[in-house]
Amino acid sequence: MIMFHHGFSDDLPIEEIIRSYVGIDIRNRPLKKVLAEIASDFDSRYSNLQPTYAAFSSIHLRKKYEYLINRVILLYVLDDNDTTKVKSYFWELTEALRKVRQAAKPWPDYYLPGTVHKIPEISTKENKTISVFPKLKPVDDITFYEYEDARLNIKCNAYFEMFKLIICYWKMSDSYDEEYFIKVGDEGLTKLYRVMDIENGDRSALLEKLLALFSGENSCDRLRSFFTEQNISFYEKTIRN
Repeated sequence: MIMFHHGFSDDLPIEEIIRSYVGIDIRNRPLKKVLAEIASDFDSRYSNLQPTYAAFSSIHLRKKYEYLINRVILLYVLDDNDTTKVKSYFWELTEALRKVRQAAKPWPDYYLPGTVHKIPEISTKENKTISVFPKLKPVDDITFYEYEDARLNIKCNAYFEMFKLIICYWKMSDSYDEEYFIKVGDEGLTKLYRVMDIENGDRSALLEKLLALFSGENSCDRLRSFFTEQNISFYEKTIRN
């Protein structure tokens, strides 16, 4: 049985993950509006899945949004009954969006006859907003992916060394040891900050965003491809023993 991981870091505040992955700020937003915008983002990504891998990719995508919704709901401090209602409402909302998209008709005020037309009653919290979030400690080292069993250890992490961003992939088995490094210097970092829409020099924010976007298996390969696509200069080296 294939186990799917959502690919996000449990250590990052959910508002940071939502901002990076969905592109919205959930602070001071009512739950109904937050759910609608996340559902819209899900539908957009779902509609762009490649047909060849759609069945596989849709399961992975759903796992990601289940995680996002579960953590968003925690901010609104709902009881178990309300939590179940809101989760059901969210997935009904995504289905409604899919039907509207396929029918190529407008979706007035989150309404689709016969399916979803209003958020279920959830005590008095429907319009509650979240304005205060805990401060995140400065980040100086992040782990994109880590795996260990009786025969194999794998880790991919990133950190700053002097004025360079270092991404390190380490793999050790009972028969060999391999390390792969990607180093991004001043010129590449300047462009990376700009591409990621982060203030130049804010190392913690950069690491947080890279973690939110690239965590999970094959993270190192995806980061390398991203740097190449964005013409961000980097140096790479492999050491095998």
